[in-house]
Amino acid sequence: MANISILLDNPAILEIAKLELFYLGEELKDSVDNPEIAANMQAGSDKDDILDHYLNAEESVLSGVFPDISSVTLGTNPSVDAIVPDTFDMNQKGTIAESLKYYLVYQVISRWLQVTFPDKAQYYIALATDKRREVNDRLMRRTKPVMRPVLPLGF
Repeated sequence: MANISILLDNPAILEIAKLELFYLGEELKDSVDNPEIAANMQAGSDKDDILDHYLNAEESVLSGVFPDISSVTLGTNPSVDAIVPDTFDMNQKGTIAESLKYYLVYQVISRWLQVTFPDKAQYYIALATDKRREVNDRLMRRTKPVMRPVLPLGF
């Protein structure tokens, strides 16, 4: 068995979530009856503590969500460790890291929207579910076995 470690970039995850929430709020300002609802949906820098709390809560349960993840290290350099077979395709590591990042982004956004605009939260829950499936699928990828020719033994 092999162990892979994936670093989580929390500031980037929070920045993507805030940007997505900003664009979503701008999009909805014209379509909702009360523009203040759309403005409350946007998470500015004054809401960093709440979003950071949501992110830490999601990171702490990663090992329960993904069966192949063996440990999650929180703190200043958060990371995820997964135990994979020796035949694991190491080329998948970058894609797994990116999918895991967007899984966390969508989870943070859905938790924020469950409070501020519940109608839109289901969309982001579905996106997070798709990313969860993608991470699990990629953790199951294996390298193809090498077929070697069989030489006659000559007896």
